[in-house]
Amino acid sequence: MFVLNYLAVPATEFDRLAADDDQVDAVHELLESAEYPTTDIDKAWGPLSMVVGESPIMGAIAGTQEWDEEVTANPPALVAEQAAALAAADGAQLAAAANELDPD
Repeated sequence: MFVLNYLAVPATEFDRLAADDDQVDAVHELLESAEYPTTDIDKAWGPLSMVVGESPIMGAIAGTQEWDEEVTANPPALVAEQAAALAAADGAQLAAAANELDPD
């Protein structure tokens, strides 16, 4: 089994990665460097999908850019939209959904 990771980078870093000839290797190097925050995607988007339904947050799934078969990317404007929707979400509902998926 493998677990997908979600890596958050500044818009300037996103642009650098987008211009890289081998985005998959570049993203993997960033993941290994631990320079930017990461989370297992099942801990992030699973609980959100249970709570927010069709809000802009779920654009993370539908609005990605395919960089290769192993890497997809969310453009900075979409991330800002997701952050605003997340800020407006009910924190108690999110916590309950996360606990339901991963009670540990």
